[in-house]
Amino acid sequence: MTRTQIYLPEEMLMQIKLEAQIQGIKMSELIRQMLEIGFRTNKKTKTNSVALKKMAGIYKNGGFNCAPEELSKKIDEIVYDL
Repeated sequence: MTRTQIYLPEEMLMQIKLEAQIQGIKMSELIRQMLEIGFRTNKKTKTNSVALKKMAGIYKNGGFNCAPEELSKKIDEIVYDL
């Protein structure tokens, strides 16, 4: 691991200290855990955003770019590139 230094607002630092004390872990471990959760959440959000943009692209120029009956059959292929 690499040691680093960050600046935190006083209130945030106090929350981190308190939560680390409650969980019985070091502040550094708590911060790593919180960052990991944030990264995973952000990745999911980006993935969902791409899927929504693809879904929006299905409906173009006031109509579907494929027949509605085909849409339900092709939705995974269209949205998720399957």
